[in-house]
Amino acid sequence: MSEAPHTGFHFTSQRHQDTYPAIEPSKRDFAGRYVFITGASKGIGWETALSYASAGCAGIGIGARSDLKPLIPLIKEAAAAAGKPAPKVEAVELDVTDEASVSAAANTIAAAFPRVDILINNAGYLEKRKKIAESDPHEWWKTWNVNVNGPYLVTRAFLPQMLSKGGDKIIVNMSTMDLMAS
Repeated sequence: MSEAPHTGFHFTSQRHQDTYPAIEPSKRDFAGRYVFITGASKGIGWETALSYASAGCAGIGIGARSDLKPLIPLIKEAAAAAGKPAPKVEAVELDVTDEASVSAAANTIAAAFPRVDILINNAGYLEKRKKIAESDPHEWWKTWNVNVNGPYLVTRAFLPQMLSKGGDKIIVNMSTMDLMAS
């Protein structure tokens, strides 16, 4: 399905696929910071965890529905390669659409880390692009539930522990909706 230029699907004409000096994680100092990343089992979430390790985070919490065990040693290797101390890593099974799962993840991370400074809502889902008349309402609702309700539930669960301690806090909501145009 080709999109007309006025739809905005081709807004970004140039895509960068490398790290340049201004954004090199190993040149950052995140010592003493704690991050939690949803959707960390692959893609952007996986790479985000490695980047925070390279930046020197003290603790990296990772959550996903899939197995996260392969990522844990890579996080420690990324920190070592950047000359940073190995972070404490806490992996949790997490379904961002399930309130009990999100609450359990927040409790596990609260017990593991003194605080959360950075929350990365990266978990996402996108059904195959179809015309509305040909789409499946359950798939549409799943897309909405994961991409909109999921970040709400995760932020709602983690916000109290983020605000309980002083210092700057960051919440990042990721979206891969631009991949529809790819």
